[in-house]
Amino acid sequence: MEAACESWGRFLDEYEVLSSARGDEHFAAMNLRLRPYNTVRAVRDLRERAQLVSTLKG
Repeated sequence: MEAACESWGRFLDEYEVLSSARGDEHFAAMNLRLRPYNTVRAVRDLRERAQLVSTLKG
């Protein structure tokens, strides 16, 4: 799970400055796939960061 969160974290690094429908699809998929693992600290941290990125992209 840690490795997956690291990969998704790298995706978020790029997604912050990216504007594409495909990026949006991956972002939505990430949130869906991570939802069942909310008890894992790395997942909670990643989802918090994803929320911040989403807010910044507005």
